[in-house]
Amino acid sequence: MMRSLCTHPNVGAVLLVSLGCESLDRATLESDVIASGRPVSTLVVQRCGGTRQSIETGRRWIEQTLLDVVPDGEVRFGFPNICDNAEIAELIACGCQIILFSTGRGSVVGSAISPVIKVCGNPETTRCLQDDVDVDAGRVLEGGATLDDVGREIYDLVFEVAAGAQTRSESLLHQEFVLTYKYFEPIGPDCLPVL
Repeated sequence: MMRSLCTHPNVGAVLLVSLGCESLDRATLESDVIASGRPVSTLVVQRCGGTRQSIETGRRWIEQTLLDVVPDGEVRFGFPNICDNAEIAELIACGCQIILFSTGRGSVVGSAISPVIKVCGNPETTRCLQDDVDVDAGRVLEGGATLDDVGREIYDLVFEVAAGAQTRSESLLHQEFVLTYKYFEPIGPDCLPVL
């Protein structure tokens, strides 16, 4: 998943930040990013002088790095995840350029990599989170719009966002990012024995 995220078409450069004692294969990941034509640097907190020094080193690298045009990443499909932020990261890792995120209870997440268009089918949630919901699909339930009307609104909004318009989450500076600790392979969780 990390390889797919680091080589995603919307990622122009990669700063890998590692504590230093996790099982992340930093060298292979860095090699994969280099092979994709992106600038990359690996910062290991335990070797860099701690948190403050790592932040300063990372900031300097980012300030000196120009973003290049990047090629498409490899598509990878996963299993559903109940964590909104992890779901978004999985969709991005699969190659999504714009995320259509359906919510009923009112998720207010966004992404640092791809724009997130929130579509809400619950009219009450939309009323409570007007600043966070891009498309009020609940109007269909209340008779204020047809399904075709809302479908056209979503379709048009995707093109507007692709042309540079900001989503609600972007305008609110939501840039959450999460990778779940364990992920599912086709046979099930990594922690289960293979029979």
